[in-house]
Amino acid sequence: MTDDETIRSYEYNEDGYRRCLEYKYSVLSHPDSIRVFDLAPSSDSTAPIQGEIVELRLSDVCTETGYTALSYVWGANEIRHRIQVGDSQLGVRPNLISALYDLRREDRNIRLWVDALCINQNDVNERNHQVQQMRRIYSSSLETIIYLGNRHDESEQVNWSLLERYATRAMNKNEVELAPVFLYEVLSRPWFQRLWVLQEAIASPTLSIQSGHRRMSWDGFCKALILTCRYKKLYHVGICRANEIDQIEIIINIFQARCSYQSLHGLGHLLPSWPSQAQRPKDETLHILDLLRRTRLHQASDPRDKIYGLLGIASGIDVNDQGFAVNYSQDCRDVYTRFARNLILSSQSYDLLSHVDHSPFRYKDVMSNRFQLPSWVPDWDLGVSLNNPLFDTPTILSTLDPETDMEKSERHQSFHRVCACIDSGETLVACGSVIGEIKGLSDVVRLNWTNEKRLQEIQDSDLPESQRRQRIMEVWRKYFPVPYLETPDPLLGVLRRDLFGDFYTTPSEFAPFLDMCWGSMRDASCAEQGPRKGTVEHHLLARSRKTSTWSSKPNIIRVDRTSIVDGKRPAVYSPSGAPDVYALALVPGRTQEGDFLVDLRYGRVPFVLRMNKKDASDRDEAPDVALRDCEFVGESVANRVVVDESVLLERIFVIR
Repeated sequence: MTDDETIRSYEYNEDGYRRCLEYKYSVLSHPDSIRVFDLAPSSDSTAPIQGEIVELRLSDVCTETGYTALSYVWGANEIRHRIQVGDSQLGVRPNLISALYDLRREDRNIRLWVDALCINQNDVNERNHQVQQMRRIYSSSLETIIYLGNRHDESEQVNWSLLERYATRAMNKNEVELAPVFLYEVLSRPWFQRLWVLQEAIASPTLSIQSGHRRMSWDGFCKALILTCRYKKLYHVGICRANEIDQIEIIINIFQARCSYQSLHGLGHLLPSWPSQAQRPKDETLHILDLLRRTRLHQASDPRDKIYGLLGIASGIDVNDQGFAVNYSQDCRDVYTRFARNLILSSQSYDLLSHVDHSPFRYKDVMSNRFQLPSWVPDWDLGVSLNNPLFDTPTILSTLDPETDMEKSERHQSFHRVCACIDSGETLVACGSVIGEIKGLSDVVRLNWTNEKRLQEIQDSDLPESQRRQRIMEVWRKYFPVPYLETPDPLLGVLRRDLFGDFYTTPSEFAPFLDMCWGSMRDASCAEQGPRKGTVEHHLLARSRKTSTWSSKPNIIRVDRTSIVDGKRPAVYSPSGAPDVYALALVPGRTQEGDFLVDLRYGRVPFVLRMNKKDASDRDEAPDVALRDCEFVGESVANRVVVDESVLLERIFVIR
């Protein structure tokens, strides 16, 4: 939902001069009240749009009083058209006027719920309340129509007609051949990038998709796309080229989330008969953090809606908790910080921290902190600034085995003793210990198709498995990419890697540290059972594969959406209590030498923190001192070294 310029009605006085009267919405009379727009019929397709706005209680909705919800793109913030509402007129945007013309019937009224018309966008309290019950609005509708727009180009109309034909066939059999041209034209519509579409499509009991006057069922549309032979193969691989959002993944995300929602809410009778044919290798959930990660690149004109647009369908939060209440009077910084604080404290978990700085970039000037968020608060609004599939790779946390009941019980009993928020909730205070200090760094890992092919050839060779693993690790050892700092201009280094995507020689300052770890790398890869799960070697070996069978552009960066390696930096750290020992780690792209790997009490993965110089120098002089000025960098993988646990002193980390 977005603030709009004031909606006005226009009348003329006796002298013919136009006078503007602000349209006044009446106050809704009940907590479950909404407004609906009764669109009047017309046999003249060019006649002005007319209708009435009436109040309706959701508790009174039935077949006779039911309504159709509209899901569409607001478009440009300009009021260029007027519609007749009773004796008044309302200004509407071009996309909405197009939708109303295409939805209008010749024979009878159609009752619509349209957010731009049915919510007083200038009343913040009403917006808060209506957005809070958005899921109920869509789930109570008789039908939701997805309106993609009105395309007048003849070729686009032909493509839509062909897609309708293929969708009809898809409902009658399990596989169809669908030429990509049909997909790209349809999936390039702005609707598929909107954040709000997830809730609108998931919560609606009946769903249709419409282009111009032409409409088809959502299930037929999805089946035509998902079960297309060409895309089903790519779907199970789960890949995407860098700098390109795989549009088919958006449909799959919505489809799978809709099926999950229906299963969880006792709506199994609404499930299509074929979803088992399109299951992911690992099913996604409706947990709020999973939804936020999957929609991080979706568009929302108001960045606060990146959270508010998911509350109604998400699990893992109590929507009745005032800490998660919709509040458009707060700015984005306050909304994101309040959400992060409340989720950590209510879930008694640091899982949210695994989504901080989940990116391939090291430099703040590449992606500035637009909202000036505390370092431990994720920025969920990346759709405007970046279009990079590396943001859709898994978190390290997601690769771990689930917690046991005993671990959960212990965490829930004691978490409040080791975690708190101060300074009006903007500073995170946590207990933990320092694992070690980062001594050397390679560059961000990004592989092109040629690199992948080289590693895959070793995987496919006839060598014994242990030798294959050792050969692969030798390749990684030799070709860890050079840091951007080796180029005169960091951004030029980024551009060079994007264009050519090849490995470079390991820099001399990193090589000595890596050599010190080579023995453990070799031993882990040559072990009969292979490296232990969760180690750096384990993740590197899992990434050593092709993500597509071929590529017409071998230098384009490839991203494996099943791996945590892409976008991470290989690093060597010195464990606490073992100054002459070095171990491997995979750390966020923004990590610097001198940063610290830390374990937060009841955290499930190690994190990288950056401490100010005073705290770093006090570390030896006063080992029990609280580290009062830390910057949170991100989650990591660290090969653990056996040390005397008595040297791992518990500290208080004050993270700002």
